[in-house]
Amino acid sequence: MNKNVRRYAMAGSVFSLALATGFVMQNGDKIASLVVGADDEAVVVGSAPIELGDEPKPAVAAAIPLPESTPMAEVPTVEGAEVIQLAAAEGLTLPSDPMSDALPQVAPGDMAAAVSVDAMPSPAEAVEGQTRFSEYGLPCSVEITAAEGIGGLVDLSLTAPCYANSPVTITHEALRFTQATNEAGVMQVSVPALAETAKFELGFDTGSVATTETKVSVFRLMSHAAVQWQGDNGMQIHAFEYGSDYGQEGHISGAAPQSAHRADRLAGGFLTRLGEPGIPGAWMAEVYSFPTGGMSDNGVVRINIEAEVSSTNCGREMRAETIQPNASGSYSMVDLTLAMPNCDAAGEFLVLKNILRDIKIAAN
Repeated sequence: MNKNVRRYAMAGSVFSLALATGFVMQNGDKIASLVVGADDEAVVVGSAPIELGDEPKPAVAAAIPLPESTPMAEVPTVEGAEVIQLAAAEGLTLPSDPMSDALPQVAPGDMAAAVSVDAMPSPAEAVEGQTRFSEYGLPCSVEITAAEGIGGLVDLSLTAPCYANSPVTITHEALRFTQATNEAGVMQVSVPALAETAKFELGFDTGSVATTETKVSVFRLMSHAAVQWQGDNGMQIHAFEYGSDYGQEGHISGAAPQSAHRADRLAGGFLTRLGEPGIPGAWMAEVYSFPTGGMSDNGVVRINIEAEVSSTNCGREMRAETIQPNASGSYSMVDLTLAMPNCDAAGEFLVLKNILRDIKIAAN
């Protein structure tokens, strides 16, 4: 990758307040002819940080509308397990094989949360005392389990036989992304925990919502930085640990994401990519995680956001959101709007510096 880059200014719109930052274009000579207003100082636009509270930011892919206010049904507490809730908005259309209202008993287990809740059938199709089944003959129950994994991850597992091949938008604190169940209605994903009590909201395309939570013992030992977007815009996180450069061992990106085992061994950070781009309107996210609480050497992790110019994003505006913890213990978000060069620049990269703060590592 060419390190001899030139700096340019790129115009863009803002959501609220402008955020000054560095802007680098790789292979700049080619892009220079495509971007008006070359300058030594560059501007990237965005909003001022917004403090987030404990409540997760409501977010659902455009193709997966959720009701603005969904009443949550009360579910009895099961000893030894956390409780999830399932709510269906009034007047929503449920799957062709709707679920029954039975609540099967769940014995306590090793999982932090494992409760099965059935969705209510529509009044026209409800049959008293009759259990509903999927096309494979499985009861139409929704079961979610959440358990702490390694490296500050939470392992989520969803079984919903009547939601086969269905999109599911997952919201965790300010983070959101869209996954899909398989032909059996099963989905599994590991998510970096952005809170010590990690709460997750799963939104189905019918408007139903299920929630679960679990404790994460190593949360305070981990630091995170994330970027999220909707659709296919080519956003990427590049982290450079301890002064590393492109292609070196400490350069973490989608091409070399490493794994949570690396953080578990206190050897460095790793990148988690969330979401499935094949789903129309899907939310996508990348989260960089580093075990700052257990390292033996002082140092810094420099974090850039890059956007590759492609046939799907050239000549249009790209929007994204960054998420990073702040001194108060909550999360700050910045909205980004980038005006991409025209399609003659396909294959080039825009590099946004200082959008995500460096992660400082203090030896313990």
